[in-house]
Amino acid sequence: MRVFREPCYFAEAVYLLYYFVNEVSYEEEFARICKCYCRKADEEEEGMMRRIQELTRVSRVVTADLDRESPKLRHYFEKLPGLEKRPDCCLAQVMLVSIPLDCSDVDAFAAQLLEAYTCMFQEGIKINDLNGMGLVVERQDAQEETESLMVQLERLPCSIEGRWTILRALTEFETHLKELTELIRPVAAQLQTEMATLCAMNAEPLAQWEAYFRDHTVDDFQNEMFNTTFLFTETNVPHEIWLGVWSPPGADGPPGLFGRQHQLPLCHKPEGPSRCRGHERDAPGLRRQG
Repeated sequence: MRVFREPCYFAEAVYLLYYFVNEVSYEEEFARICKCYCRKADEEEEGMMRRIQELTRVSRVVTADLDRESPKLRHYFEKLPGLEKRPDCCLAQVMLVSIPLDCSDVDAFAAQLLEAYTCMFQEGIKINDLNGMGLVVERQDAQEETESLMVQLERLPCSIEGRWTILRALTEFETHLKELTELIRPVAAQLQTEMATLCAMNAEPLAQWEAYFRDHTVDDFQNEMFNTTFLFTETNVPHEIWLGVWSPPGADGPPGLFGRQHQLPLCHKPEGPSRCRGHERDAPGLRRQG
């Protein structure tokens, strides 16, 4: 098990800017998630609310000089056209085909993201859906006939305009990634300073999850949380668990546990050189890397 206590500032900036551009309230999202998923003990809920309030403060400071109506910001962070109320997803989230938890540096993160993207399409993937975590993909079966990217994107629950936007980004990924990285860079730099208090607040729940996974497997986690087995478990392949802090609340599960937009995402990574990552179900914070 590897534990990463410094945030991935690139990913943090993506979700902070999504909330900013779409005028999403962290407090309202937190209340919605609590209502939908669980009721915590008052003391625990108060602790989570303090972290949400701190996140709101961080967002206000970091976005103070940003123009919400900036065309470039809206291109990457506005909710994709044609989506219903759920899932919430923007182009920048679609481009996060991997979350290298060991990369707090923006340029190193972008380099690994490009490597993961290249790996995915070299190995062959099938795009099945779109959810709050981004693209839902699986490895293409060797016996299956390869579909064109446009045909695969027709399965996504967004408008033709949204699919075209995604198609452009995926076929010109490196160009779009460079532009996105430059938008992210100044925000990520501010986050390194402004998130210090929030990181300290996250230390205790991170330690709790670290203790949990000393005695539990990923399959245990899946069975307890989702009553299902881990979809990407491979026999005779050694795996390791990656734990890291990821602050914003979000649409995919109970707060204060894990998740794409939650406090503690979990990555399950097979040992080896491959960096490609796919995710087959909307299981918050649990994605296979490898």
